[in-house]
Amino acid sequence: MSYEDLECLHQNREFCFGVNRIYLAYEYTHWRPDYYVVADHIIIQNDCSKIMELPGIKFIRHFYKKIADWENEDTYEYRELSCNPEEPRISMDLFRGIYMGNTVVYDAIQIALYMGFEEIYLLGVDMTSGIRYEDEGSHFYKSPDTKENLGRGNTPGMRKFLGYAAMAMEESGRMLRNATRGGELEEVPRVDFDSLF
Repeated sequence: MSYEDLECLHQNREFCFGVNRIYLAYEYTHWRPDYYVVADHIIIQNDCSKIMELPGIKFIRHFYKKIADWENEDTYEYRELSCNPEEPRISMDLFRGIYMGNTVVYDAIQIALYMGFEEIYLLGVDMTSGIRYEDEGSHFYKSPDTKENLGRGNTPGMRKFLGYAAMAMEESGRMLRNATRGGELEEVPRVDFDSLF
């Protein structure tokens, strides 16, 4: 993904979700997500004030809540449900809760399904995040100078859950596609990003 891709989304007025520290890209683009989702407790703790200032509707995983109150009326906490990693599940009922899938992207997909989106396209989900957050190339935007150790993600688990989401959505008449340029996520059927416009 590039800043030019985000500008394309902005110019075409696409509904978008952004996750975790996507706001580090804001200084390089006019694009802003309509919805923002964060699940990592370190990001929530360390960037709470930045998160509260973000425009748009915010969804924050409540399990990691570390502050007294989210004061904005456009901020929602959501409940996480667990399942056997060998038997992924997906929820379309945000009030009941959504299933953990080793990545905040899985949370965002379930929130989007609850909201009624029937076609979901992934962008920038390249599954090369086996490297640590602060390492070069872990994100398309420049990582801040930080000593945080967000660790390595469970990439095989992420891929399994995202592949399950694609299959479950297909069975229910919905569609999940991977519009990421390159990367290693092959469990979700690919589509060429440029062809979408």
